[in-house]
Amino acid sequence: MPRRIIVRFVGLLAVATCITGCYSVSYIHGAKERPTDLWMAALKHQEGPVYYVGSEGEFSYFRAGTVFWTRYKAQTSKISLPRTFPLGKEKPYLVTQDMVYYHQ
Repeated sequence: MPRRIIVRFVGLLAVATCITGCYSVSYIHGAKERPTDLWMAALKHQEGPVYYVGSEGEFSYFRAGTVFWTRYKAQTSKISLPRTFPLGKEKPYLVTQDMVYYHQ
């Protein structure tokens, strides 16, 4: 009986660790620059809504989805965001395809 409780607890702890790891700033920070994929995600919403989560240096970071996230980054100078803030410091906001259209 106690062994079953320990196994369940360890399993629950492992799941919780995986989920919180996907929501961390370091997970978002590991995004690759894919501006076309970001624009398509904002246009089609197939992965869920796309949110701006912050900027760091010359890049802005985004996440798409509700339960499992896809992460994106784009050069801040080449997109049209209404406002920017440091990565992870404010509440993320929803973006549209016009905001993340890549200007050459």
